[in-house]
Amino acid sequence: MLLRGGRGGRIRINALGRIAEDVRSGLPDHYPHIELDAFVVMPDHFHGLVAIKPAPDVVGGFKPSPTATRRHGLSEIVRAFKTFSARRINVLRGTPGQRLWQRSYRDRIVRNEA
Repeated sequence: MLLRGGRGGRIRINALGRIAEDVRSGLPDHYPHIELDAFVVMPDHFHGLVAIKPAPDVVGGFKPSPTATRRHGLSEIVRAFKTFSARRINVLRGTPGQRLWQRSYRDRIVRNEA
């Protein structure tokens, strides 16, 4: 990832930012009911858009198995991102168990006309 700005007109993402990118891109592997959209890694925080797909309709009165329909909300997805990225970053920095992210997060619902 290469952004404009900074020295010489370019800002390069460091190893910690790459970990955040990698963890983010792997979230759909754990949560197949999400789609990832735009994101940016900032020097001291992260912005990202996550779309949670609607639950499929049950047809004919049959219910899928509970494991097939397990859907996590945004808070679980954010928790996973923070946990997975903090573990990898702390391994890289040699600071196992050190707190990295703030406890809460800010969310906004982005809607379109539909």
